[in-house]
Amino acid sequence: MQRDAVSFLSVAVLAVVAAASDLSAQTITQLIVTHKTANVARAGTDSPFTLLVRPTTGSLCSREFPTYDYDERETGGTDTYVFDVFGCRLQREQVDSANVFVRTRGRNAWLPQHFKLIAKMVDGTQRSVVDRSWPSTNWFGADPSDAGQLPSGAVVKNEWPLNAPAAIGPSTVTFTLRQWTSGTSTWPQCTATITFSGSLQNSAPNAFSGQPSFSKQVSWSNTPATHSSGDQYYCDAAKTVFDLKAGSWLLRYQIQNGFGGSCGNSLPLSDATSGRINFTSGKTGCNTSFEFP
Repeated sequence: MQRDAVSFLSVAVLAVVAAASDLSAQTITQLIVTHKTANVARAGTDSPFTLLVRPTTGSLCSREFPTYDYDERETGGTDTYVFDVFGCRLQREQVDSANVFVRTRGRNAWLPQHFKLIAKMVDGTQRSVVDRSWPSTNWFGADPSDAGQLPSGAVVKNEWPLNAPAAIGPSTVTFTLRQWTSGTSTWPQCTATITFSGSLQNSAPNAFSGQPSFSKQVSWSNTPATHSSGDQYYCDAAKTVFDLKAGSWLLRYQIQNGFGGSCGNSLPLSDATSGRINFTSGKTGCNTSFEFP
């Protein structure tokens, strides 16, 4: 009976040792990051960076990117960094593209083209965590206002997860309002005032910042019209609206023309983009349409 108890205890101890050994084998000793800087203007930077792992369980693991005796993150260049993370006690299943982040500690913008991350375990095995092209919209930088100096659509953040989808920045939209009129014996003129506004109904997936509404007004006062064909003439007026958040919009307009007629309506827009409101002066009701160029 005593010998059976001792045997059972020995088996239990061996099982615990085996489990501990297996757990230790899956502990990550190194994270190896390779990134390529995009080959576009202003993509390179001299700013320092930090690698962060935020596991769902356990503590934050933070490591600064080492610096080399050559210029890193040069336009079109590729750099590789090895991080000792054994002290973080990260396990194989704790590290994935959603909880690994890269953060800039400088102000200059940087745009990578490709990221690769490999986790190396105690037992020598390796696991590919990230191997992807980086979205050309997702710039690293400490100042979001830098986006105005970067290519169109750039979104600037100081930190991105390595699984970040392509971000959609604010749009600049130009609306053209066109008044149609007709003329026979005399050259027609345009007289009207249009108040038009928009409100965001649903943000686009991954939309980043931007205004959710706007209101503008344009007017003509005895403005000579431009001849189109036959007895048809028109007057155009353009208004540019800056920094609209990407998504589905509802456009509302109210027209008061020189004949005393009034027209108000709403138009759903699938995207914030350039477009034109057409209306005919002197007509009753809402003889109005919205069209894309």
